[in-house]
Amino acid sequence: MNLKRYSIGVISSFVSLMVLGYLLHGVLLKPMYATAPAGLLRTDPEMMARFHWLVLGNLLFAAAATWIYAYGVESKPWLAQGVRYGVALWILGVLAPNLIMFTIQPWTRNIMIKITLADLVSMVVTGVVIAAVYKNSSGIPRSSRATA
Repeated sequence: MNLKRYSIGVISSFVSLMVLGYLLHGVLLKPMYATAPAGLLRTDPEMMARFHWLVLGNLLFAAAATWIYAYGVESKPWLAQGVRYGVALWILGVLAPNLIMFTIQPWTRNIMIKITLADLVSMVVTGVVIAAVYKNSSGIPRSSRATA
């Protein structure tokens, strides 16, 4: 594995997760979270006191997602690969857990759907960011790619 490319993939996907997480959940969906059932969410000060766990979780996700992509990259168009990979990340990392948690936690259907769709955007962008870092790195020489 190319450590430099891997590091760039981890950092860039981590930044996309943090920025999109803030924009989608901290800005766009924030008013909706106020309608969540009482006691389900922490207060803003409680969340900020634990913010380092959110950072660590996103960093670990970025590291694992980049690692998996690095070993599965194919000699196919990078953008389509990135979108496909982002959808797979969403299904594994968001959709399936959210469906399970919807059964356990008292989320309203409206909140669960909006959170899940917001994270679809985040995961697809993250997949594309990782694919952009790894484009032209499938291990197949450039001269053979046109025929591969």
